[in-house]
Amino acid sequence: MVSGRLPTPPTAATVTVRRFLAGYLPFLYGQVGAERLRTVTPQLRRSVTAQRGRVTPAERSRRPRLIALAFAPGDLGRAVLFEAQIDDGASRYRLRLRVARHGTVWRVVGLPDAAAAAGPNGAD
Repeated sequence: MVSGRLPTPPTAATVTVRRFLAGYLPFLYGQVGAERLRTVTPQLRRSVTAQRGRVTPAERSRRPRLIALAFAPGDLGRAVLFEAQIDDGASRYRLRLRVARHGTVWRVVGLPDAAAAAGPNGAD
């Protein structure tokens, strides 16, 4: 019989993802500027800003919200791959985020699916 706790990501990593999404989702929908992107590396902020697509007035009026957050097991002390499920009232889609420890803090370091259409223009 195998016993023990199921692995869980560090609380700080989960908080980092939630803070990032609080700014990133409105940013994706054209509701706020890049200054609202928190807990992100400067490189990723520049990349996301450069890749941001145009949104229609209908998309801009949506209110995206996080409805589920999962993670992939691995070396949870150094980096965590999260998958967020988003609902904007018209569609649901998944968004993957990679967070990593930078010294004593956690930062969002990657959006593995950023090159593929994700968000209001490419929802599942």
